[in-house]
Amino acid sequence: MNSIRKMLIKCAGVRMTCIFLAAVVLGGCTPRNVTKGMEQGEAYDAVISVKGKQEKTQEMLSDRVASDSKQLLELAGLLGKTDEEAAGLLGGGTENRTEDGELLVGRDYETEFFGKSCSVHTSYDDAGTVWLALAEPQDADADEVRERIEAVTGNKPKETLEEDDADFGKTLEWNWGGIGISLYESEGGISISLSLAQE
Repeated sequence: MNSIRKMLIKCAGVRMTCIFLAAVVLGGCTPRNVTKGMEQGEAYDAVISVKGKQEKTQEMLSDRVASDSKQLLELAGLLGKTDEEAAGLLGGGTENRTEDGELLVGRDYETEFFGKSCSVHTSYDDAGTVWLALAEPQDADADEVRERIEAVTGNKPKETLEEDDADFGKTLEWNWGGIGISLYESEGGISISLSLAQE
């Protein structure tokens, strides 16, 4: 019986020693030195992380500019087309005729532009080819659209303030490689028109 008691006391002593040593070891730990950690490579890891995020953001912006450019080119692709050629673009659209049905003045299309539902209307010239494509994106932010067109064209627009009896607005104009782009902004919303740039 005494030997069992001695063994239990001995185990208890060992357990207390372990607890004491653990307390000493843990109590002896110091807070991590952030500056020292940065010197040892943490700053490099942080730079790599930030650089990776910047590269991903830049890649996303490049993708968006490429997508926006493609959409503008699709609209510009209507210019100079006959009705037969235009009917095969942007889903075909529907004819827009004068009230008496005699004259075909253009086509109306429903598509997407810069991520928004958009109505597109074309006007035909005397030769029966598209001379103007007008896009009316729904619920689009004028500042965002302006910035996106600037990113595609690579230049700032020429601004014209317009005022008449019905409305007050402004028009921003770009020349994009021979394509004239106009962004008209008013209280009623925005519209983007494309035509062959005037010499």
